Amino acid sequence: MPTLIEKHLAYVDNATVTAEKRQQKLWKAVTARRGKGGILPLTDPVLDEYIQAARMTASLMIDIEMVRDEYLAEKAGQRRKATRGKARLAGKGKAAPRRKAGKKR
Repeated sequence: MPTLIEKHLAYVDNATVTAEKRQQKLWKAVTARRGKGGILPLTDPVLDEYIQAARMTASLMIDIEMVRDEYLAEKAGQRRKATRGKARLAGKGKAAPRRKAGKKR
């Protein structure tokens, strides 16, 4: 069964692919409307849509970083839990009694 992190990563992956496709489609539409000398149409509403799509893609990159950090923290937590159990088991034996510093035999 997929974990919550895996589900979130699958969602972000799908959203990133969709946003990139939209971004590429809009960029082609913007470049098709170039004026004389190859200047982009700066007042075109399609350019505004493209900018919005680019911002969405950038925000999804932040989501990917967050998921990565959560994943790494979860893995580190699992490693710590595993080693804590081993450390407890290793310390189960009785310790030898200590000698007192002041007495000589």
